This record gives sequence, C-alpha cells and structure tokens, in this order.
Amino acid sequence: MRLIEEFYCTENEIQGNGNEKLLSAGICKIKTELIRPEIFLLLNGNKIKFNYNFNAVLNENLFSQEELFFFEKTYNVKLIPNKIYPSKLTTDNSFINKLYNTPATISLFENAESNKNYLLIEFRRWQYDYQPRGAGEDSLGEDVTYIHGIWENPLITDEIFSKIKLTK
Repeated sequence: MRLIEEFYCTENEIQGNGNEKLLSAGICKIKTELIRPEIFLLLNGNKIKFNYNFNAVLNENLFSQEELFFFEKTYNVKLIPNKIYPSKLTTDNSFINKLYNTPATISLFENAESNKNYLLIEFRRWQYDYQPRGAGEDSLGEDVTYIHGIWENPLITDEIFSKIKLTK
C-alpha cells in the first residue's frame, strides 16, 4: 500500500447555462479542497483519469463497526456520528470547514494497464452555507471536494471490497 500524495487535477465550475468553465489544471496535493475536480493519476509519465468504478459511503448501514474502525486506523479517517442523520457517520473535518456534514465517499479504481487498484477517500460540501440554490444545482451535488487521500494497492479486506463493489 502506497499513499499517492500528488495527482493531476482539473477544477471546473458549472455555470447557470450548463456549460463548464475550467478554473485550473495542474498538479494538486492530497488534503486540499478542490472545486468539482476531475482527478488523473500520474502513472509512468501518463495521466490516467481516475474512473470511479465502485463507490460507497462510510456509514453504519453498509459497514460494520469493526470495518469502520479498520478505516479509521488504516486510513486515518476520524469518524463521528452525524448530527443531522444519527445512523450515518461523518468525519471531524470541522477544522477544515464547518460545512462538512456528509459521510466520506470511498471509491475504488481498478486500472487494467498497471494491474493495480486505487482507493480514494473524499469528503464533499457546498461552497457556501446557503447552497443548494435550486433543483438544478442540487442534482449536481456538492461543489467542493476535500481529497483525504489516494492509495495504490490499498489494504482492504475481501469483505470490504465486495461491499464497495455491491454499491456500484
């Protein structure tokens, strides 16, 4: 298991007419906030788009308490009960921004070319506390993403792997 600390990323803003405006493109680091990011892994000098093959949310409905503890210990994700939805968990990202109140999303990407798996843990929030502004924007989801980490060949149990794949 190897932590990937830098990746290539484009940040995009979706305008009122539905067009995308490129805000930035370049090398980014983990533990940063990005606006609607598109993430590319840098593999052997090539940019490979991180395809979200399998997604899951870190919550008690999908994972057991032992599995959640495994994520806390292995990936340094502090999980706490969500104030709005007690059956879900969120992270203590209040030190970054108080608007983080949704559970972490974990994503697996299986790259056939390199024969490696990649795990991404991210948190999302609205950029402003008055969002969502309308149904159109609400359907796009939160616009700010905090990249907690990206791991190459992550350490996960077969049971966790199958649970993540089931949520596809």
